[in-house]
Amino acid sequence: MDESAGYNFSLGHVSSDLSVARSAIGGIGGLVIDFLDRGTLNAWGVGGSVMLDWRRRRPEYEADASMRYTNIHLQSMGGSSAAVQGSASAQAVNMYARWRAPTGVVALDRLLRYVLEMSHSQYLGSQAGVLGFSRLTSIGVGLELDTSAHEVFLSRIRTVVRYVFGNNVSGVSLGLAASF
Repeated sequence: MDESAGYNFSLGHVSSDLSVARSAIGGIGGLVIDFLDRGTLNAWGVGGSVMLDWRRRRPEYEADASMRYTNIHLQSMGGSSAAVQGSASAQAVNMYARWRAPTGVVALDRLLRYVLEMSHSQYLGSQAGVLGFSRLTSIGVGLELDTSAHEVFLSRIRTVVRYVFGNNVSGVSLGLAASF
């Protein structure tokens, strides 16, 4: 079991141009439209996170599990549009687990592996419920190709289909990951 703590610093700039979506949201007015039509957000933040991580590597499988608490205070700064000025406390507790094991199929001189994933996030502080949900869970299944037997830039390629759900939200995503 590994334990770690970290400090986070964030600095960001977001710009928006409504010209592409203007016809799709025509009836909405007020500050939201003002920001979407050439609005900007400049923000900074400081905070930290604490994480517990467990990993087990065996020839017949690999397992990872982690739990992390993150807290970062975000504040808008000079040049931000009026609609997005303010501050927020981004706090979350996340749990994540992944299981990888060989399928028995050989590809590129290595065993192709199946991947099972699960994650759960609980949003706290001022971000809880802002998008209509305060928790989000995902369950995924996929395949991982090990390319390390050949001289290629990537050592692993993984694709995972995930079902994501929470209070008032659900959907499906397709993820593609690569290790260098």
